[in-house]
Amino acid sequence: MKIKEEASYSKDWIQVYINNGSLIQASLLNNYGFQHGFFTKESKDCTPNSLSKFINKSSSVHFIKQVHGNKVISASETSKSNIVFADSIISDSQNQALWVSTADCIPLLFADIKTGHVAATHAGWKGLSKNIIKNTVLKLESVGCTPERLLAALGPAISGINYQVDLKVIRLIIESFKKINKGYTIDIGKMHSLGIIKPDVLTNKFFLDIRLLAKHQLLLSGLIENHISLNKNCTFSEPNLFNSWRRDNLRSNQWSSISS
Repeated sequence: MKIKEEASYSKDWIQVYINNGSLIQASLLNNYGFQHGFFTKESKDCTPNSLSKFINKSSSVHFIKQVHGNKVISASETSKSNIVFADSIISDSQNQALWVSTADCIPLLFADIKTGHVAATHAGWKGLSKNIIKNTVLKLESVGCTPERLLAALGPAISGINYQVDLKVIRLIIESFKKINKGYTIDIGKMHSLGIIKPDVLTNKFFLDIRLLAKHQLLLSGLIENHISLNKNCTFSEPNLFNSWRRDNLRSNQWSSISS
């Protein structure tokens, strides 16, 4: 593999050339030895089984049928004959490669720096409003992880300026915060000040930055800020690298993975 050094990639994120195109990695995860990758659209015709050699050749492959919900499962619950409907998957053994696919939603990879447990999560506005992040953190805690030790890398997703939603969506998100941290309240004004939303006065809608929304939920779930890394690539505005549902209205995506 060849690392691409380019101005658009900072020390926090690198692009790596592979036989089938390229993948993007978070230095935060690399620094702790976690094998992972956010693949670009060039690998869209490949399966997790064929891409796994670029993550960990010896790992078993585990993926889920994503439904924009909040269910979290263990990797051992999946098999070739048992595709489970869920949106987050955590490792429960060594050498497991966990996979999620996205095309505007966030591919979110977790890792515990002490236990070595990892998780792969598919998080769009629907999953975020149903607390997929909090559920994943709780599931990781149930196997001995702690939020303070968790790393979280948020991969390529649609940027806020290209993602417009209506007031109904914003209200659902506001309600979801009450379940993440009891006693915590947020409103449209606070979401605006945090940069999560920006009102569009011409349409009476809002531009929603789902990665900033996810980051805020991660912090409320107990993660440390310097353990969270946000990629800045936009799936909508970079058609050469990424598929985008909002741009193309086609069911094409890209894979992301992390290995325990």
